[in-house]
Amino acid sequence: MELSYLVNLAILWCLALLALVQSINARGIIRTSVSWIVSIVIIAVAVVFTYFHVVKYEELSKILPSVLKNETSVEIKKVSPAAPAKTVSAYIASAQKLMAVAENEVRLMEDFKEFPANISAETQEEEERKALSLRNQTAQTNQNAVGLFHPRSVSEVHQELVQATENLRLAGYSLHAYTGLDNAEERKIQRTQYLNQLESAKKYLSRFKKNLEQLNP
Repeated sequence: MELSYLVNLAILWCLALLALVQSINARGIIRTSVSWIVSIVIIAVAVVFTYFHVVKYEELSKILPSVLKNETSVEIKKVSPAAPAKTVSAYIASAQKLMAVAENEVRLMEDFKEFPANISAETQEEEERKALSLRNQTAQTNQNAVGLFHPRSVSEVHQELVQATENLRLAGYSLHAYTGLDNAEERKIQRTQYLNQLESAKKYLSRFKKNLEQLNP
């Protein structure tokens, strides 16, 4: 952008000089008058654009030191030892809240009892609505865990939370499928599946909780 402006400015001055030479060599009153008028106009335009460029350069020279100073201060803040500690502390606080939500969802899943053989259609439909709501909640919890900002230093610990909520999400889907089945044998297989997934979620949550307590913000 700056180089293009300087090239255009140089071309403008060349035209001004060319017009000046043409005016000096002009013959006749009318031709001489027109040549000098054109030359004066071109030179005036060249002077104006040159002036604007010089003023812009001077303003930039004044602003540049303060800009460099601000950038230096930003860099100093980036390497400040306090910054990582604050980031880890913020992560721990957010992760603890998310872990509490996941643990509550585990308890809600454990409250689902095995259906009796003679369960009524109304009761089964009510249980299915509860399971659907819980399925949506666990899916949201897993999404929140995946999207939770975390420092690189705690990536391995955070993956345990992601794995816990992923197993919880799968258990939510299996539980909802269980409540919609009518065949007793199929229900038994589906119940075993969601209980296994729920157990995996609990193991990951337990490991995550211990590792989170060991983090030193």
